[in-house]
Amino acid sequence: MDNPLVQPDPGLFIWTILTFLVLVALLARFAWRPLLQALELTNGTTLDNYLKGAAIHWQQKQQNSDVMISKVYLTALGREPNRAERTIASETLDEQPTPETIADLLWITVMLPEFQLIQ
Repeated sequence: MDNPLVQPDPGLFIWTILTFLVLVALLARFAWRPLLQALELTNGTTLDNYLKGAAIHWQQKQQNSDVMISKVYLTALGREPNRAERTIASETLDEQPTPETIADLLWITVMLPEFQLIQ
């Protein structure tokens, strides 16, 4: 073990950790959001088809708009919508929700940074 490249050195350990943290910070700042956006653009059709199917399911399951809004938020985000979110969702769904308006509500929900885990 006379080779200095094989011997553990606290300085090398600290520089390795520091370099790793700087790399993670740079990726978080400049690369992850564009990558997530690119993934959404390439998989947007798949997600849209899935949300349309889910909208039909929600329409068959729940006819009341207010109850549907609460259940969608509880299912997707684990919380009730705030006043502004409920107002937007109510305007989106109207009195008689259709699969298209329910799909719009689901799109609104999955595009929230809270759902996407983007910080």
